[in-house]
Amino acid sequence: FLVSLLSFACIAQETVLKSLAHEYKHVVPHVDGHFEGEAWSTLLTEIRTHNHVLIGEDHHINEVLDFTQAIAAHGSFDNYITESDQATLTRMAALKTLDSEQYRKKITPFREHLGFYRFEKDNALLDYFWKEGIQTFGIDQVFFNGDVFLYDHLMELAQTEQAKLRYQELKNRSLKKWTIYKENPNQNPPYSLDSLPLLFDADLS
Repeated sequence: FLVSLLSFACIAQETVLKSLAHEYKHVVPHVDGHFEGEAWSTLLTEIRTHNHVLIGEDHHINEVLDFTQAIAAHGSFDNYITESDQATLTRMAALKTLDSEQYRKKITPFREHLGFYRFEKDNALLDYFWKEGIQTFGIDQVFFNGDVFLYDHLMELAQTEQAKLRYQELKNRSLKKWTIYKENPNQNPPYSLDSLPLLFDADLS
């Protein structure tokens, strides 16, 4: 009986969402990197009456990043919450205080370990928020090979040689596992922990 009620509730909710999507669906032209048209004006007017904006998207579509920045530029927002982990964002923000050459040297070796932010367009969006003084928050888990970037930072913070050596060992282990994983990324369960790059595996304890 409970399962039936839950199923009915889910179907009803899906029906409502589809109805709302159909009612408020608009096509916003994206021309030469800019959004325009009546639908865009309508959207901006609606956004200005709200404190929060939720943007859903498919991955690896640059127009979504342009869309996000354009909305931020036409509004007044204090925070940007994104699909990333807070530790990586915090570290990247701290490195951004360096000059561009120092930042490049720090980031380049770990580019493929930064999740979406290994892409220039995603990085540019972060830069925009930081320059505008908009706080960025990550609410996702650490990207599954992002621990390398964090281990490197922990090595800099370590106050003893023993700690530095331990973080170096974990960093090397993570890099090795990442190399194995890249050879066969489309794995299915049950997973082998030796071939999956996982943050804070049993070795850390």
